[in-house]
Amino acid sequence: MAGVPKSEQFNLAKMRQARFEGFKREHLAQACVLILGNAPEESDTEDDIITALCGACNLPRARPEGEQLPPGERIAAATKAAGVTLIPQPKIGALGRIPNLSSTGKWEGRKRRVQFALANNPEGTITLGWDGTQKWTIQTPDIVDMPWPYWQRVKDSVLVDDKSNKARKFKHDDDGKLYVTTKPKKTAVYQYVDLGDVPGTENLPTSYWEFFRNEALKNHCFRGFGRTALVMVYNKLRDQQTSKFFEGKDNMALRRLIAEILDPSLVQLMDEEAYETESAGIG
Repeated sequence: MAGVPKSEQFNLAKMRQARFEGFKREHLAQACVLILGNAPEESDTEDDIITALCGACNLPRARPEGEQLPPGERIAAATKAAGVTLIPQPKIGALGRIPNLSSTGKWEGRKRRVQFALANNPEGTITLGWDGTQKWTIQTPDIVDMPWPYWQRVKDSVLVDDKSNKARKFKHDDDGKLYVTTKPKKTAVYQYVDLGDVPGTENLPTSYWEFFRNEALKNHCFRGFGRTALVMVYNKLRDQQTSKFFEGKDNMALRRLIAEILDPSLVQLMDEEAYETESAGIG
């Protein structure tokens, strides 16, 4: 893709279309405020800002035409035709490739292969929901490769019977009084056969929580990462916050908030780091 000229007029739609490449830093900063709810720090590089913006919008990074792919990305490109997504590891102190694990766009995480029997309705379909807004209607019978959240919805969908005679037993106590014991019966809502993980996706994350937890465990809970990246990570894990939420919170505070979401061991790690920092300041 040819380079995008520096734009003089701020246009968020055009920036998204160009994947934020080729725009002035002041426009990138404005996009951060609108998309992430927070302006970047001076220490954030333009590359970090663009990566965070693309990650927040579930967009892949743009790459100029003819630019040589790094070895890891060449492997990913070679396996793309097979439906396999490889996730290059992020650089120390900077965001790397963030897979799309949202309900919109192409799913880039773990998938489950499921064979559905004919649905018991005139249309022969089942409709699954995700995030309260996205719906997927499947014509049965069929074998489908399901993004992990949809698979969880299928697996966890059960009918609980605690009213019928199959679930309730009538007995008499020693005094002859009648009483009822209930043992709820669970029946799967959907009739299916679980065929296991889609080959090539077994080790991919099932959610942003899992992805960022794995990354945080490898990089000391995002130590050395810029504020823009930390804001993006937090907003991926929680509902997007306004700039007011981030006011007065330095990078250490943001990292601890992220640690509290991801893993108790990360909270302990952050407490140890804070103690070491405080001790060094006292000394």
